[in-house]
Amino acid sequence: MEGYLSKDYDILKAHDGNEALIIVEANPPDIILLDLIMPGINGYEVCKKLKDEHKTNHIPIVIVTALHEQRIGIKQSKREQMIL
Repeated sequence: MEGYLSKDYDILKAHDGNEALIIVEANPPDIILLDLIMPGINGYEVCKKLKDEHKTNHIPIVIVTALHEQRIGIKQSKREQMIL
């Protein structure tokens, strides 16, 4: 995916959840592609932390994962809907 997207977009890559939070804090992206399975804090926790912060809660997050869950959950807050 990175090879395909890097032709048209600047890519910031994190190797774990903690690094993802540091990168987003330092240089907020236009969109986040987030895996749920990561070392350190997982994608669910990263997503929650980003959506709880005023500085980052507006950034769209697309969950990209190899998990084979058949259930799709929808969490609705005052401002948005999040599909997991």
